[in-house]
Amino acid sequence: MIIWIGVDCPISNAYAPEINRLCKHYEGKATFYLIHDDTDITVDVAKKHTNDFGFTCPVLIDKHHIFSKLLDAGVTPECAVIAPGGKMVYRGRISDLYYGLGQRRFKATTHELADAMDDVLAGRDVKVTRTKVVGCTIDQS
Repeated sequence: MIIWIGVDCPISNAYAPEINRLCKHYEGKATFYLIHDDTDITVDVAKKHTNDFGFTCPVLIDKHHIFSKLLDAGVTPECAVIAPGGKMVYRGRISDLYYGLGQRRFKATTHELADAMDDVLAGRDVKVTRTKVVGCTIDQS
């Protein structure tokens, strides 16, 4: 499971509690990776961001956008679920908490990332394989 995050992305940062909850919920069942893709991010900035938001899963720095290009991610906090065998079975949002830039629901009504994870772990086909993500653009230049 991969989630692209951004130090300066308010939507990505707002999802930190949910990301931490998901990492804890699926601990021992799936591996989560958070990816910083800013070309100018330093290890110190990434470490501070990780500490500030309490992330417990591995955090990777991808200044050359290798993962976002490979998996066609364009927005933080976009997610990709990779099933056993290496096939991407879901790409999209964590939930529908945000429905537009600056537009947030009081509470999410759908949880597509968790649903996809549950489907994979139960050996089922993922029902929703792609959703639109609201967040900050990943500059892949």
